[in-house]
Amino acid sequence: MRFNGITWVSLLALFLSFVLAQSRLFAQPSRARTASGEDAKVSIFFGAVKAMDVGEIRTNALTALKAKGYTVPRDASCVINVAVLGPKPGCTVMFWDLEAKWKYQVEFNSQGEVSEMWAGPMRHGTVGPNDPLPKVPEGGVKVKP
Repeated sequence: MRFNGITWVSLLALFLSFVLAQSRLFAQPSRARTASGEDAKVSIFFGAVKAMDVGEIRTNALTALKAKGYTVPRDASCVINVAVLGPKPGCTVMFWDLEAKWKYQVEFNSQGEVSEMWAGPMRHGTVGPNDPLPKVPEGGVKVKP
């Protein structure tokens, strides 16, 4: 098989695009990492009422849990879920204590105030036989299990 000029150019272009793609995959800035804790430069705006950064939201959630008698360990995992639309805009802060197998949840309403709080053992799956049944929302239909 004989290669002509176009084939050589095509092969060279393919090779260079592969080399450049590889260099982009492995080249990272020296300080590149996933943002966590105070590294995350993110603020949540609660309408025109208030704005809090991630550290402030986390601290407010921990303070609310402490006021209810819960002690969340410093090494507990933390996730903040922001809901911008829907019936309950705001954000939810969730903590997981993996050693004690407990989770904690604090919900902030659209005004940035704590609206709900929950803490208890971690569970996976459906409601257990001794657990209270979940509330049926207004207008909802009760279904036999």
